Amino acid sequence: MINLKSFCAKDNYRHMEIPWSRGAYTFATDGGIIVRVPKIPDIPDNANSPDALKLWAKVEIGNLEWTANLPDLPPVKMTPCEDCLGESRAAIRECEECGGMGNVRDVQNTVVDGMTYANKYLKLIKRLPGYKFYPVKHDLSISSVPPSYFTFDGGDGLLMPLRT
Repeated sequence: MINLKSFCAKDNYRHMEIPWSRGAYTFATDGGIIVRVPKIPDIPDNANSPDALKLWAKVEIGNLEWTANLPDLPPVKMTPCEDCLGESRAAIRECEECGGMGNVRDVQNTVVDGMTYANKYLKLIKRLPGYKFYPVKHDLSISSVPPSYFTFDGGDGLLMPLRT
């Protein structure tokens, strides 16, 4: 069983901070990635959570013959906070950007088959047992980019590529 909580939003973001069940599935998302597994009976529905069934109904899964091997990803890199300049405190109050740590995660992205994805999500996918990643094929001149599809032992998911 995978840790669904690792796919959930942090800080009570849009009612996506815990997994929920709806229909035949249990879902977890943070808004950039979503996974679904067969319904886990002790995880209830959440009326305020996104309508994931509707989301899945809109997605064209397409040709599942082409999978991409996800590359080795670099370790997380920390950089000094731009708000407090690494001092961890801005004026008298604790820095809101870094939470008083003095540094923040450097946002890292990777291109997979012509589309750019956030490394934090690719790392989550790579940890899934038996994962297969199906990168979206999309004309980048069209503004609405669909998510990429992935499967793993016991479930599947969608990952939004980044606009670059």
